Amino acid sequence: TMAQCFMAGMTSYENQSLADISEDITHWIIYSEKTKNDINELLSKLKNTAFYSHIPYDYKAMIHEMPRICQTNIDDFKRTLEAIQTRSLTQSNVDLFWKVGKRAIENGNDNKKYYKSRDDGYWHDYGNPEFKMIEDIYAMFGDYCATLWDVTNAASRLKDYIDIPKEVTAVKYENNSINIGDGNKIKKSNFHSKNKTVDSTNAGETVGSKIKWQIVVPIIVGVIIAAIVFYLGIN
Repeated sequence: TMAQCFMAGMTSYENQSLADISEDITHWIIYSEKTKNDINELLSKLKNTAFYSHIPYDYKAMIHEMPRICQTNIDDFKRTLEAIQTRSLTQSNVDLFWKVGKRAIENGNDNKKYYKSRDDGYWHDYGNPEFKMIEDIYAMFGDYCATLWDVTNAASRLKDYIDIPKEVTAVKYENNSINIGDGNKIKKSNFHSKNKTVDSTNAGETVGSKIKWQIVVPIIVGVIIAAIVFYLGIN
C-alpha cells in the first residue's frame, strides 16, 4: 500500500521516511504509464469518429499533449527514484521532482479550462458514445493530475535527504607554512623566504674553506718552528 493520503494534495510527508516516498514514486510511475496508455488508446479510437472534428482546437491540443506529459513525468520520477536508491540526491534532483507536482496543478487547471470553455460554442454532446470518450479522457487526466498534487509536498520532505559530500582533505599553502587538512601543520618553512634563503653554492664553499684552513695552518706553523730550531742550532 502507498503512503499517500486519499485526499488530493493533502498528504503530509513530514513524518514519512525515504522508503515511504520511494513507495509513492513507484506507484506514480505505474499510474503514469497506465494513464498514458489508456489515453492513447482512447485517442486512437476518437480520431476515427465524426465527433473528432467538433472538438475545439484548444482542447484537442490538450488531449494530444496528455500522453507526452505522462511520459515526461515518468522520466523525472525515474531519475528521482534512481538518485534515492544510489544515495546521491542533489538539490537539482529535488527541484526537478518538485516541478512534476507544479506541472500537475497547472495541467489540471488547463484541463478544466479548455474542456469547459464556451468560446467555440456549446460543443458537449452528453449521451453521444463518441463524446463519452472525451468525457473519459477528461476525467482520467483530471484524476491523474489531482493525484500528483502531493508531489510538491513530498519534494519538501525530500530536501532533508540530500546527501552532503564529505569534506575533501586539501593541501593549502599559507604564509610559508603547509596546512594539511585541519591538523599537522608544518610551520616556519623557509620555502620562498627572502630573509632565510640558504644558497647551496655558498654553503659548499664555506664548508670547504673550513676544512682547508684546518689542514694548511698547522703545516705552516710547523715549518716556521722547524726553521727557527734549525737556525738556533747552527748558531
